[in-house]
Amino acid sequence: MKWKDRFNFIRQNMKKNKSRVFMTILATAIGCAFLIVLASVGFGAQRFIVNDLMQDRAITEVTVYGKQAADEGESPEITKEDLETFQSMENVKAVSHKIQLRTEADILYDAYAGSSTVSVVDFQSEKEAGLNLSSGRMPQEENEVLIGYHLDQLLYKKSEEETEDQIFNQNGLVKEEYRMDEELLNKTIEIEVEQYKDDEWVTETFAVEVVGIMEEPARDWQVSNDVYISEAVLSDMKLLQERLMVLPSTRR
Repeated sequence: MKWKDRFNFIRQNMKKNKSRVFMTILATAIGCAFLIVLASVGFGAQRFIVNDLMQDRAITEVTVYGKQAADEGESPEITKEDLETFQSMENVKAVSHKIQLRTEADILYDAYAGSSTVSVVDFQSEKEAGLNLSSGRMPQEENEVLIGYHLDQLLYKKSEEETEDQIFNQNGLVKEEYRMDEELLNKTIEIEVEQYKDDEWVTETFAVEVVGIMEEPARDWQVSNDVYISEAVLSDMKLLQERLMVLPSTRR
């Protein structure tokens, strides 16, 4: 059979079975459209997931704790000039700095108390660096602070009857029966700073307002008990240190 005869035979069959031909073409078109949509959804989901992961602060953040080697007369600590140098580097989105208090601090709210890590940060830089909140807003006033996601789950009423093993669960959080039944958002808490000076402990508290709660850590085993304060609150704490330094001469 010649190619011309084959073509005529096919055309005759198509004319006799128009509905079957139409359904075949329709099924083929639907199959192709489904594959195109499926591929588009897959590529779109892949791009979204990759971009979301690559923009996460845990991946894009580089932490610098200090200089590995300092020249004579220089301090190994990070200076303001160093921050400006980091900011001028290519592809650097934001530079945030954090000063962690070495003084032991307790967080007080009504009859509840608990330990916390207090750090001084620049809130605007933290926002530009990708700090996200689970609720509330960024601080705007000097006495406004941010707290960690788990801080309100770490405060409890201290009693001599219960031990820490009875109060805390296996995740390091306070058990529900000892935990507060309210959040600290928009509440006024006190930061208690205690220092040992001249053979005695001296304590002072600083009232601050909680306006934002940081997002939950990405890793399940992490417990976020941080308190982020402003440099103004740090200045008040420095005044406490200065008063502690002159206590001996005052008593004389």
